[in-house]
Amino acid sequence: IGDAKMKLEVLTKESPDASAKPEDIRLVHNRLVELRLQFADLKQERICIGEEITKGDLKINLIDEKIKAQQLERRVLAAAAFQVIGEGNREISIMQAESGLLDTRMRQLYDDIGRYVSRHSNQDAACAAAAAQYHGLVDVMHALRRSIALNHRLAGTA
Repeated sequence: IGDAKMKLEVLTKESPDASAKPEDIRLVHNRLVELRLQFADLKQERICIGEEITKGDLKINLIDEKIKAQQLERRVLAAAAFQVIGEGNREISIMQAESGLLDTRMRQLYDDIGRYVSRHSNQDAACAAAAAQYHGLVDVMHALRRSIALNHRLAGTA
């Protein structure tokens, strides 16, 4: 536009000399009008594109807000799930500890029962019946107990 304006000014200043033709002036003037119309169209197009960009930015902002809300919701759900998992793990640990205690106590009781049965298999009919199929093992246990008692007596610790 600037070049066309300058050319028009030069041509109009030269007209008093009659060196500038009216046809050239008219062509430059028409070109200047075309450029102004083209500039106005481009300006309007720029405004429309700016509005579309603004609308797109708003959509992006809405989507970002939805994403943030979903992330927050998932974090809350994950925290609740981790809480439940933690409580479950604590309960499992407690149950395993209690089960271990029960197993230990059961082994102690089995040992006590076995000792009682083996010691009283000659005096108690119920113990003799329970140990009948393990008679050889009961005899070995009696011999071991007698040997231990004699060793304690020899060592002077009995």
